[in-house]
Amino acid sequence: MPVPLVFQLDLGVKNAQFAGLLWADHHGWYREAGLDVRIVASTADLDVARRVAEGPATIGSIESG
Repeated sequence: MPVPLVFQLDLGVKNAQFAGLLWADHHGWYREAGLDVRIVASTADLDVARRVAEGPATIGSIESG
């Protein structure tokens, strides 16, 4: 059974900045590695660090603008 993993993006769109993540997801490489990865776009006021610290995100992307 694949291990669930939620990757929280810091943007509201899945764009080229996340190309590596999206490419791997598209080609099924996470599933091949035994992971069930869900890549989640952000909302305007989402605190990504809090979402990772408190859940449900497992890992996140944060940049200082």
